[in-house]
Amino acid sequence: MPDHRLPPATQIGLAHLRVSDLPRAQSFYCDRVGFREMRRDGATAILSASGSAPAHLVLEAAPNARPKPPRTTGLYHVAIRLPTRAALAAVIRRLAASGWRFQGAADHGVSEAFYLADPDGNGLELYADRPREQWTWDGDQVAMFTEPLDVEGLLAEAPGADDGLIDLGRLCLDVSKDGLLFFNWRLAEKYSNELFPRQMGNADPIDNGLESSFAAECRELIQEEQR
Repeated sequence: MPDHRLPPATQIGLAHLRVSDLPRAQSFYCDRVGFREMRRDGATAILSASGSAPAHLVLEAAPNARPKPPRTTGLYHVAIRLPTRAALAAVIRRLAASGWRFQGAADHGVSEAFYLADPDGNGLELYADRPREQWTWDGDQVAMFTEPLDVEGLLAEAPGADDGLIDLGRLCLDVSKDGLLFFNWRLAEKYSNELFPRQMGNADPIDNGLESSFAAECRELIQEEQR
């Protein structure tokens, strides 16, 4: 059988988002996430990790743009890969310090990820890959899972962290109203106020009971979708 796998160095080129308030969106992506402006072209801002080519993100002003209704086909989220665990921790601490609300966090085995939305409700995943030599394989397939993230351990790497460059990891499309990945949104409302703000701000000890309940419900939802 031919090997149809893409080379490991393959990357996606650009994400283009329509936003209702361009200054607000650009402030979020530059001041909080860490992108830099390459140039402005009328009602469009072109951003990259370094401020020079290649571009990673285009923000187009569309004052009448409406958020995608939940559970409909379209963009699920844009995944932004940070180069190191420490760089991810630095971005998460910066977002938490600004009071930004997180919708979820997970350990996927091959990566550690946080889920949130931008000011227009566009879904985002901020993540860092583990070294490939630490990945687990099932034959020729990467073994992935969804388990509670060690948020405290990850945030401990933030002091003195280098922000580094940001790579655009992938675009994810929600192609069915009950996609497997939808659990990040369905459970966020229940747990975000109780679990994630405390962990992000590191104000109180992590409630392992809540974290375990979140993970358990995620697993149950996945099992339901697979039936």
